[in-house]
Amino acid sequence: MNYISNKHIELLSKLIKKLIEQFYSQNPPPKRPGRPPVYPTEIIILAAILKIHKNVSYRTLELILKDRLGHSPDFSTIFYRFKKLNPELLSFVLSKTAEICEKVLDIKEYHAVVADATGFGYDDTVKLSYLRGKQIRQVKAHVKTEALIGVRGKKKIVLGVAVGEAYADELKLLWSMLDRAEFKAQHFVADG
Repeated sequence: MNYISNKHIELLSKLIKKLIEQFYSQNPPPKRPGRPPVYPTEIIILAAILKIHKNVSYRTLELILKDRLGHSPDFSTIFYRFKKLNPELLSFVLSKTAEICEKVLDIKEYHAVVADATGFGYDDTVKLSYLRGKQIRQVKAHVKTEALIGVRGKKKIVLGVAVGEAYADELKLLWSMLDRAEFKAQHFVADG
């Protein structure tokens, strides 16, 4: 079922806000000139989670947020803020959320942990779809991400995420996560 209740969204939003505060208490953000953002970071991370969970477009995501929260950044603001998210903050929020899920679901060992990397385009993705070889490697309009997913029965939990520049080494991204990760698994699957 691909449905999340308003109560779950509210609880998730509060959890994300608490984790962001915890992260910034340990890693104070640099002072930046200008106005503070209109929408807090927890709304943007919540939007990222909903986008992945529901597999929807940015425009549809905007409508879902307006329906569930009563207010929402427009789709272009969501997209822009996704690009500007602090990767260390996102990794911290995901790993702490995974720890909470493991406690609630009483997961002591995963059947398998899967690692996979992909590139996410954020500008001129139509152009990326037709370029090949050397031409595509010159385009810097995407980021490389490595995800670590724990699988236990039908449950899948994101254990970590590492983000790098375009064409970053997938193995280096994976090792940066594995150095910090704490999990038990019967099988470990990764492409390399």
